[in-house]
Amino acid sequence: MQDFLLNTPLKNLEFVSLDLETSGLNPEKDEIIEIGAIRFTKEKKISEFQQLVKSIRKIPRSVTKINGIKDKDLESEKNIIEVLPNFLSFIESSILVMQNSIFDLNFLIFASKMQRLEFPNLPVFCTVQMTRKLFPEFKKYGLVTLREKFQIPANRIRTKTKNSFHEALDDAYATMEVIKSCLNLSKGWEKTFPEVAFHSKNYLFSKDYDYFLI
Repeated sequence: MQDFLLNTPLKNLEFVSLDLETSGLNPEKDEIIEIGAIRFTKEKKISEFQQLVKSIRKIPRSVTKINGIKDKDLESEKNIIEVLPNFLSFIESSILVMQNSIFDLNFLIFASKMQRLEFPNLPVFCTVQMTRKLFPEFKKYGLVTLREKFQIPANRIRTKTKNSFHEALDDAYATMEVIKSCLNLSKGWEKTFPEVAFHSKNYLFSKDYDYFLI
């Protein structure tokens, strides 16, 4: 499968754009509290994955101010032990797409190791790195800025108001639209992953993000 993903034109492959909401910034201490992902091709959206995740510890107020997720929102949700195997099945045989991939992958790989699960070694597109390469004139490369540059509307399902809350599936949707725009503008759909992929630190595959030894 790895050879297929590396040697096939991108227009013929499936991608998964994904985003996490977490209770903090440290994978070893903090928790994944929401996963949003969209599986898609050049031509269409195939399926979605959206799941709030029950946390072990209380969510800090500073985090709730960012993503709008409160402890009571997670009380009846599944825990990460139940959610993660289904998510790993969802991303099988795809090219992963993330905004700031190092953050999300560190959390996912660490959570997988804690459960003795193997995180698949898949190609990774980081939209921060790609837009920095293609659009050096941009002053900022955060997702809010990229939404404005590419005119990507909100696609919320958890929060209905026009606020600043982070929502995993909405951010995954925006990330999908960013990578599509990048590949359209660079004529990258006709090329293979190694011909298009770029990361300033050469983190091209999920195995490159594996920092934690359990």
